[in-house]
Amino acid sequence: MPAPGRVHQRQHRDTAARMLAAWVGRWLARRAQGFHAEGLPQLAVFGFEHVGRSITVWGRYERDELELLLQALRDEGLLPAARPHPGLVLDIGANIGNHALFFAPHAREVWAFEPNPRTGALLALNAALAPNVRVFAFGLSDAAGSATLHVPADNIGMATLQPGAQGQAVACTLQRLDEVPGLAQARVALVKIDVEGHEAAALRGGLQMLRRERPVVVFEQLASELRADGGSATLDVLREAGYRRFWTLVQKPAGRSRWGNLLRRLLFGETLQFVPCEALAPGFHSMVVALPEPVAPA
Repeated sequence: MPAPGRVHQRQHRDTAARMLAAWVGRWLARRAQGFHAEGLPQLAVFGFEHVGRSITVWGRYERDELELLLQALRDEGLLPAARPHPGLVLDIGANIGNHALFFAPHAREVWAFEPNPRTGALLALNAALAPNVRVFAFGLSDAAGSATLHVPADNIGMATLQPGAQGQAVACTLQRLDEVPGLAQARVALVKIDVEGHEAAALRGGLQMLRRERPVVVFEQLASELRADGGSATLDVLREAGYRRFWTLVQKPAGRSRWGNLLRRLLFGETLQFVPCEALAPGFHSMVVALPEPVAPA
């Protein structure tokens, strides 16, 4: 018999949504088992946020793009296939460490730069998974000093130094890359930079290193930063440093019709390609690669 006393209850009116959520949860649990079996790093992420959602679904943010990049650089002889590169990878705008941990097995060390203190706490936690990832709790620019980050809640990786941007204002510290202790004596294999419109300034602060080491440089190009001639401030700095060869990542099919593209992808699949380019087409470019000139034999 029921015991006497008050009954506390809550009635659910969103039964269909809850049933769907339960099914999605079981699907994600099965995917998680597969990611564990593959040995993917179990990253700490922000809840309700773009990068965290992608890692939950795919195991790693930009997983296909990073794996294609690694294979392409190996095919070009810019990264060794059978052993780690003896130099550094610099992850500028490291966020929670997704890219840093991807590159960690393929280089002697990864130096991860993240100016957002809250994001940096997760980065440090995730960096503990790889003993060769070193965290720097500041951002990079063409001048040292203090600055204000603007951090949107739904995509913390889009934190930007651009004045007037939306999001929570967070104080941060900036340094010049060429003045980072130990870098002048280091060999640098690759620079990945994603700092939401501050790429040109950050690279300008590392011009000496770029000219000396000639690393591969991987960057994001915002549509708003592109000029009519297909150039940008970031490309200008890289050309000033001596870079002349560039790839851009292209997803095919890539027609103008969104629904037409979706139908073709469902029917025929989709392809990611790195395509050589001299100028960038209008629009957002998620991954542009600047390649060093081949070294002439002595």
